[in-house]
Formats: sequence, C-alpha cells, structure tokens
Amino acid sequence: MTVSPVQAAQKVDSLWARVVGLSTGPELREALVELGIHHQMHNSDSVFYYTEQLMILGENHNDDQAIYQAYLIQGSYHHNQGRLQKGREHYHQAIQKAKAAGLDSLLGFAYLDLGLVHNRGTDLDSAYYYLQLAERTFIEFEEEESMWKVYGALGNLQDKRQDYEAADAHYRKAISVMLPNAPKADRGFLLYNTFAYAILRKRFDLMHEARIRWDEYKGAN
Repeated sequence: MTVSPVQAAQKVDSLWARVVGLSTGPELREALVELGIHHQMHNSDSVFYYTEQLMILGENHNDDQAIYQAYLIQGSYHHNQGRLQKGREHYHQAIQKAKAAGLDSLLGFAYLDLGLVHNRGTDLDSAYYYLQLAERTFIEFEEEESMWKVYGALGNLQDKRQDYEAADAHYRKAISVMLPNAPKADRGFLLYNTFAYAILRKRFDLMHEARIRWDEYKGAN
C-alpha cells in the first residue's frame, strides 16, 4: 500500500509525541530508531538529527545498542544515496561498537548491510564474505526473519558472477526460508526479483517455481 505524504507526516508526528513523553530507556531508543529509519528511507537529512539523539542517549545512559543503531541508520542513509564508502565506514563503526559491547546477536544486521553495500559496488569477494558472516550469525542467534535477505543477496551476487546454478539455489533458498507472515512488501520484492532474474537468464525451472509462488502471493493479497 502506498503511503501518502499526509500519512507519512502523521506517522512522524505520532512517533515524535512518543519521544517527547519519554526521558530514557528502551522505549525512547525504539522511538528514535523508528524516526531515524523513517527519514533514512525517505532520504531526508533529518535522519542526522535523530541519529544524533540516539548517540546522546547512548552516551548519557550507557546504551550501546542506541549507538549501534545510529551507525547502522547513518550507513544505510549514505548507502541509499550512493555514497558507498561512507556507508561502509558507518557499518564498520556499528560492528566495532557491537563487538566492544558484547552485542553479538546484532552483528548479523551490520554484516548483511556490509554485504549489500559491497555487492552494489564491484568488490564481490568482500560482499560474499560479509553475507556469509551474516548467514552464520543469523543461524547462530536464530534470526529467521532476516535469512531471506541474505540468500536473496547471494542470489544476486552469483548472478553477477555468472554462476547461475548457485544463483538459482540461493533464490530458491530465499523463497523457502521467507516466513509466511513476512511483510507483504518484502515478499513481493523477493518474488519479483527472483522472477525477473529467472526470465532474464532463461532459468525456466526457477521461473516456473517463482510464478507459482507469485500467483499464491497475489491470491493471498
């Protein structure tokens, strides 16, 4: 469903009202993270205000997760803007903070983002390295909801390497591990990309499988 500018503004107002009513704690962190992600996804420079507030919260209240989240959001903002080196720098800062604070269960998200930013560039070996780290970390900490993103990215990477057998296998794995209750937009994104890849590369078996899943997806929505 497309979100109108009015609905987006209402969401920001609602989140800000939560922030004003909180002084510290996980709830404040979560509200600031939501605001930061909202502005990051809408390519708004306001993302820096909210990530700065996360940094201040983290430093004043020994909330290392707040600082970690701030680095991730800043990295994603630069990544989306095409400033890949700047994005990588922030992702590495997030990893350093998580390791220093013992937040090992959160590392998978930073590894995934690093894999994606390298995959967008030309360093496919680094992309593969970080995506494998993300896979291992998600498996270790049973982060099932994000596994499809790793396998989808690996499928795209192997397509770039022209290893279509490996690409097929990763796309199939991505579809198989995506949870039935995953957000509609995520399911649509994966199935569309898989189907587009299969058509482009004439991978007819995968094309057939993706089409069946796509029809199921459309029928359920």
